[in-house]
Amino acid sequence: MLHVIDKILLKEEDIQKLVSKTAKAIYDSYNNNLSLTIMYILKGAENFAQDLYNSISREKKVLHYIPIRASSYNGNTKSSNNVTVDLMQAEKFIANNHILLIDDIFDTGATMAKVVDVIEQYKPASIKTCALIERKIKTNRKFYLDFKGYSIEGDDFLVGYGLDYKDKLRELPYIATIKKEFHD
Repeated sequence: MLHVIDKILLKEEDIQKLVSKTAKAIYDSYNNNLSLTIMYILKGAENFAQDLYNSISREKKVLHYIPIRASSYNGNTKSSNNVTVDLMQAEKFIANNHILLIDDIFDTGATMAKVVDVIEQYKPASIKTCALIERKIKTNRKFYLDFKGYSIEGDDFLVGYGLDYKDKLRELPYIATIKKEFHD
């Protein structure tokens, strides 16, 4: 499956540096006495969320670390903008808690906006958002991130460090682009 890889965008050590930088920004933005509930979107954000959790929880109390599901890709390399959200019984951890919502890639903002809308129905004390990668695209975004690990331009499809191509290559320790001929 490695034959689909075009180039490495972020090496393992680059990813760890951006995790540390992002964790510090998150930590600094919250009151030192504040406890945090981390919610992350499966499966793509799992590695990033775990590394952020490990870094943040050294300094700050994390009440809950909770996976949820949200998808707009449905097995394709392009977003359908039809977002489905499954809180996976996380509702009971939302009310009156400070939520940090983590996703893998932020492009149109549709997935993050939809998940935030769903979470807001359960009355959190606050919600902040974070993504591993922010894709800078020309769109009329109505939603913006509070924290991001890395920004890219263009429509390259990314794999590794939790990001997958047809449910493969998620386990790579680096982030790479795939060759254009493998885009849908």
